Amino acid sequence: MYIPSELLQLKYDVYIRRSSDDADHQVASLESQKEVLLKLVKDNKLKVERIVEESMSAKQPGRPIFNEELQRVEDGIIQGLVVWDLSRCSRNPVDSGTLSWFLQKEKLKVIVTPHRIYQSQDNVLLLNIEFGQANQFLRDLSKNVKRGLNTKLTKGWRPGIAPEGYLNDKSEEKGNRKIITDSVRFSLVRKAWDLLLTGNYTVPQILKIMNEEWEYTTVKRKKLGGAEMSRAGLYRIFTNSFYYGWYEYPIGSGNWYEGKHDKMIEQAEYDKVQIILGRKGKQRAKAREFSFTGMVRCGECDSRVTAEELWQVICTKCKNKFSSKNTNNCTQCNTSIANMANPSILHYIFYRCTKKNKTIKCKQKYVRLEALEEQIDFLLSRIEIPEAFKDWAISHLNYLHDQEAREQDAIAESINTKYRDCLERINNLIKLKISPMNSDGSVLSDEDFKKQITPLQKEKINLEQEQKTLAKRADEWLELSQRTFNFACYARLKFKHGSHHEKKEILATIGSNLILKDKILSLAVPKPFIAIREAKIETDRIVARFKPEEKVDITAQMMYLYQENLTLRRGWDLNPR
Repeated sequence: MYIPSELLQLKYDVYIRRSSDDADHQVASLESQKEVLLKLVKDNKLKVERIVEESMSAKQPGRPIFNEELQRVEDGIIQGLVVWDLSRCSRNPVDSGTLSWFLQKEKLKVIVTPHRIYQSQDNVLLLNIEFGQANQFLRDLSKNVKRGLNTKLTKGWRPGIAPEGYLNDKSEEKGNRKIITDSVRFSLVRKAWDLLLTGNYTVPQILKIMNEEWEYTTVKRKKLGGAEMSRAGLYRIFTNSFYYGWYEYPIGSGNWYEGKHDKMIEQAEYDKVQIILGRKGKQRAKAREFSFTGMVRCGECDSRVTAEELWQVICTKCKNKFSSKNTNNCTQCNTSIANMANPSILHYIFYRCTKKNKTIKCKQKYVRLEALEEQIDFLLSRIEIPEAFKDWAISHLNYLHDQEAREQDAIAESINTKYRDCLERINNLIKLKISPMNSDGSVLSDEDFKKQITPLQKEKINLEQEQKTLAKRADEWLELSQRTFNFACYARLKFKHGSHHEKKEILATIGSNLILKDKILSLAVPKPFIAIREAKIETDRIVARFKPEEKVDITAQMMYLYQENLTLRRGWDLNPR
């Protein structure tokens, strides 16, 4: 690159910057920048006073070494800078403005890069545009990164390096990478949790087992990993809520997200471990979720029913039972939970009236979660139907739907005829109103026209609505019926193994107006499930005819008996309207 002779007499500093931010990771390293710039200096025999390097982002003003360079320009020690490109000098408007001002005042005579020379007499506008592009690039990149992170968080995928037992799925492009289980380490980390949950092992003992017996090694990454588990690393595992499905991002922000990754443990297990560790200020994703809060009201005072959780520890030394909520030591002998050998840890969830209605002195007592779920399971058992009956019922419903569809053709033709007739009457009325014979309103006055056209317009709207809803009504009826039978077949199993959210949905489906009184849950059963309950009596009677030990396929026989049963064939109208 040609440099004018008058610039060769100036004094220069070589400034090399490598960003500490991910935003500039595509820029050449310090060494590669230095190599190119030194060649540029040597080839052009520039007079260099010093070479400085800095690893710091330029998105904000305040870089110490760069500020020294500005001061050296201000003091007249140097008149030129040699840099990789303008973005190495500045990516913020403050530093860009200072450099631009120094060039205009000719305190800074020139900025030399391997591709271009920027002199004080050059067009200031072009220089500012390039500085602006560098600044805007960083702003756009920042927005895109934040947008990508927010999208990833809302999808349930934690940004950053996956914890032990998990891996970042690199088969996807950056920004869309999921967190998958580590087939080598997942089961071993889970076994470490199990050992601690027994209460028979301390963290150092578990660490020794992992490293010496299991020969555990951490994930090998560029500069870290590939070594045995450290004590601090194991404590990080045992205090990380990620393992039961929740994570905070960024750490300390108070923003919690439910992850889509496979959970390694349950929240109750995590809570128990925190008690064993004797942790104060336990890390919490959020207030614990309960299945039935916000759904049930007290049958005595009409207040809301809430849920509470209780953790208790039985001291191994004095057998005192105490709550671990606000203490990590036995309330009687002051022994630390962490120092107890295999303490008994009790966990309870119970529902009770909030007693918010101050006009009534409510005397309702709490009911344990297990007792409440037993009652819900009993309700589900009363509508539970065999899978064979579900298949036959849906098949029968489709047959009935086909029959109704054929009947609807005649109904639709009748509606269409009425609609055409209505349109004709409206058109005739309008023609009469605007005809020359009625120019003076003697045949049809404005008042009479309004009286006659208004009911016709209403009739037209009603007929159009009937046309739209006729087929839709039958399809919705079939869809509702199919959902009802599928629900009745599998709801009990899903309730037993489902999440808090799934259990809440199931309870909301089988009943409304949920009341808890004297530890008994009552509810209003929707019409579809009343029909299902009646059908279950018949299906139970049919199923009872076959011996449980029979291992042959009896599906065909049961289908025949369902078809011949008059109660089951009398028709299904599960639409609750």
